[in-house]
Amino acid sequence: MATSLSNPLFSRATVEAESELEAASKLVERAFNRIQKSDSKRNRVQQAIKDTRAGKAQEMETHLQWLMQEKARLEQELNSVDKQLEDKRMRLTERAA
Repeated sequence: MATSLSNPLFSRATVEAESELEAASKLVERAFNRIQKSDSKRNRVQQAIKDTRAGKAQEMETHLQWLMQEKARLEQELNSVDKQLEDKRMRLTERAA
């Protein structure tokens, strides 16, 4: 009689344990999926940051090149104006003499 009582109890305990194990397994799977999603989001954000930094660096480099070209153009223009002023000054000096 003890074996017949213990057998149903054992079967019930086994079913409950399997049910709890399955529930725990589902919880672990959900947690794993959340971690994967957050890792994926983190990777996308890191890539977006990297792309933004690269874009900004390129933008700054392009702007720096433009500024250097503009500086060279303005220096050339200033030299031309200086030469014109010097020529006018020489003509005025010649007229005055």
